[in-house]
Amino acid sequence: MAALPVAARGPPLTGPGEEAAVDELHVVFGARGALGAAIVRDLAAMGANVRAVVREDEKAHCVLPAHVEVFSADPLHRRRTVEAAEGASVVYRCIAASYAQWVEQWLPMTENIIAAAHENGARLVSPGSVYVYGPLRRIPAREDHPMAAAGEKGRLRIATNETLLAAHRSGAVQVVIPRFPDMYGPCVVGRVYGELFHHAVRGELTRWFGDPDVPRDLVFVDDAARACILLGGRPEAFGQSWHVPGPETLTAGDFIRLVYSEAGQHCQMARLSPLAVRFESLFNSETRAFLEFRYLFERPLVLDGSRFAAAFPEFTYTPHGEAVRQTLEWFRRHYIS
Repeated sequence: MAALPVAARGPPLTGPGEEAAVDELHVVFGARGALGAAIVRDLAAMGANVRAVVREDEKAHCVLPAHVEVFSADPLHRRRTVEAAEGASVVYRCIAASYAQWVEQWLPMTENIIAAAHENGARLVSPGSVYVYGPLRRIPAREDHPMAAAGEKGRLRIATNETLLAAHRSGAVQVVIPRFPDMYGPCVVGRVYGELFHHAVRGELTRWFGDPDVPRDLVFVDDAARACILLGGRPEAFGQSWHVPGPETLTAGDFIRLVYSEAGQHCQMARLSPLAVRFESLFNSETRAFLEFRYLFERPLVLDGSRFAAAFPEFTYTPHGEAVRQTLEWFRRHYIS
């Protein structure tokens, strides 16, 4: 398949996730995170049986529907992880960890969730990122792009990817990997896009970590959730990764200006120099761990989503303008009111 030009996307991509059978049990690990919570909300709205697995359940209903079953389990503990997936037909691996904890936690949690899916005979949807690629060699990047990340955490994500696909090849569990660029939306409160929306609703200055003029893909977290549910219901999708890039490519600067414009605020943006980021890393462990991925903010980040578009022509992305409005409303409710 020839690579598409940067602006090309193919036909618009799906509807609300009709593929999720309502008589199946869907178990979502990492259900308090932005993507996991969005998957739970979508499944619950469809009337599907869903179990939200969280490490601590006292705050879970801040982001989850009140009627959803909540199960407390730490994916670092295998027996409890297997118990959390009891009776599951589909398991979603939406776990999160800070950059500083990846080396110790990422692969063990993944292995435990694979074991949980295997022992319960469930299919496994394992959302992935572009961290496996390193700096993109081809724009837009297709699913066969070399996994050439050279840093410690990038190599860890490659090892995780191989562990997942090896489990699929062995017949232990059916695995599908939706691969996303950066996400934004409700509950996305990290230091890059969370801070951007937080500052925009207040009319404050936001800092950008890289070059605001390079093109990049961004996906609304609710769209990513719908793609996960859709892929989890299609047997022919398993054993593969699928790029789900979002509705259109923007520069970071264009996206930031869009956010401030929809917020009714004058855009205030300052670019952090590489020297400033390195200085901050001297006393901030998260910034220090982030340095490995700084290239993601300095070089184009554009994925070829034509394969997913061709396979799932019913899927439609939320336009960035509408997605930004929904995200701003969430931030206003949670940080302003």
